[in-house]
Amino acid sequence: MKASHFFVASFGTLFLHVTIAYALFMGSMMIPKPAMREFIVTQVSFLDEPKPMPVDEEIKHDITPPPEPIVVKKPEKKVPKEIVKAVPTPKQVVTSAPSLEPFVEQRVEAIAPAKAQEQAVSAPAARQSDDLLSLYLAKVRQKIQESLRYPSMAKKMGVEGEAVVQFLIHANGTVDASSIKIAKSSGKAVLDRNAIDAVLDATPFEFPPKEALEIAIPVVFKLKS
Repeated sequence: MKASHFFVASFGTLFLHVTIAYALFMGSMMIPKPAMREFIVTQVSFLDEPKPMPVDEEIKHDITPPPEPIVVKKPEKKVPKEIVKAVPTPKQVVTSAPSLEPFVEQRVEAIAPAKAQEQAVSAPAARQSDDLLSLYLAKVRQKIQESLRYPSMAKKMGVEGEAVVQFLIHANGTVDASSIKIAKSSGKAVLDRNAIDAVLDATPFEFPPKEALEIAIPVVFKLKS
């Protein structure tokens, strides 16, 4: 009985080894063999580097600069100066004309007092003329205001104002009716008409200081309080 067991065990072990060996053999057969590679071998030969050609050394020569030219100055020739003798010019005898300065001074002195005298006379005359004109205009205005008739309608309505009337006075004191006009309106036609009527009613005036005189007189319409 023991002998049979030993035989079976030995046979099993042998079979196992055979199986393993077969498996290893088959495995090695299944592994692909690596492909063969071709290698191209190129023979390279190294050449010696060419030696540099010898360079001729520059031959340096000492070059001496040429000598600078020497400038020789020529002696200047002295030119003798000419002696010029001054020739005396004959003196001209100038006869002086009689001076006019005293005459001019006398003329100026004579004219200056005359002008001063004229100015002294004309200034008071001008002031006197202005004073006479102012006095004459005051009289004309007073006479027109005295001749003024206040319109009853304007008086009832309490209308007041001032109209400037322009007209021409002749040398005899009369007034040219065609020259009468309103230079500045009072703003009310009724007052302007009465201002013109007042001028006509006040004529004739005194003789003017001049031959004819064109004046503008304000005519005032004011109610008494």
